[in-house]
Order: sequence, then structure tokens, then C-alpha cells
Amino acid sequence: GSATVSVLRSSPVLASLPAIHEERLVVLPPRLLSADSPRLVEAAEALAAAVDDLLARGSLPAASPLAR
Repeated sequence: GSATVSVLRSSPVLASLPAIHEERLVVLPPRLLSADSPRLVEAAEALAAAVDDLLARGSLPAASPLAR
């Protein structure tokens, strides 16, 4: 697991969030978000692919705007 996920799970408040409890997390490499460059496009593409994967697995709640 990543350090980010460990930090989220260790927080009593955050660990109770459904997305964390149900492991519906997307962790992007920091290098994709640390500069205003084509890497931001890579980050957006990686996020879109992760959301597509969650949708394909039926892992998003029906009430989620992304599930529509």
C-alpha cells in the first residue's frame, strides 16, 4: 500500500468515509501533480482510467454523479 492510503486509514475521521472503508481510492504519483506541464494531462488520464475501472467493477454507489 501507499503512504497516502496508510495516512487516510489511520485517521479515525477519514477512515470512516465509505470511499476509504470500501477501498475506492485513486492514488496518483506526486510527480503527475507537482508541475504545470503535460504531466497534468497524464494525471487526468490516470484518474479517468481509475474511475472507469471503478465503474466497470460496480464499485461506485448508484447515487454518485460519476455513476450516471
